[in-house]
Amino acid sequence: MTMNRQEEIFEIARQVLSKQAREDDQKLCDSYNKHKDAVLSDFYQNVRRLIILTQDKQEKLRKRPVQYVAASYLLSSSITGTFEFQLSLLDDQYFLDSVESCVYWTPKWLFATVESDWEILLNSVRSKVIRLHQYELDAIWRSYIFEFYNGLAALFFAEHLKNAAIDGEMESLSLADEVFFTYGGYMDRFIKLDTWKREQR
Repeated sequence: MTMNRQEEIFEIARQVLSKQAREDDQKLCDSYNKHKDAVLSDFYQNVRRLIILTQDKQEKLRKRPVQYVAASYLLSSSITGTFEFQLSLLDDQYFLDSVESCVYWTPKWLFATVESDWEILLNSVRSKVIRLHQYELDAIWRSYIFEFYNGLAALFFAEHLKNAAIDGEMESLSLADEVFFTYGGYMDRFIKLDTWKREQR
């Protein structure tokens, strides 16, 4: 049974991107370890900036106690190529919090290989599929960004989001009795990475 065009594109792309993910994983790991101090300093500074912003909003705009510390990937950023994450401090309404408090952070080290991945994918599929249009790769590419790059980001946030918040003096804020650290899509599904409870103080 022969594959249709989209199945052929998917199969070629899957092979190319599986190879790239294996290679990139090691490259990005090496780069992260080499520049770890600078990466963490930048991240911790941005979380501290978010906490200061939230403190101001609690004082001036009566922002309610924080229950969620959320790191969210933005689907639009994979289209624009900015690869930003939104870091937010939210009340018990999560993204329905009426007083938004967020900063945007781009981990450039994490997406250092993304441009070359796209070029390799595009050229590889073009060499095997006649008259390929870039839009035919859109869904495959978005899936790759989500699974590989955002998957690595989840590991980073799981290790550092809570520590950065505590180091950034999160406890100076008005907090719920239990605070959840989460990761997921903006206004979408999320996973719980960790918790903080008041009795831990």
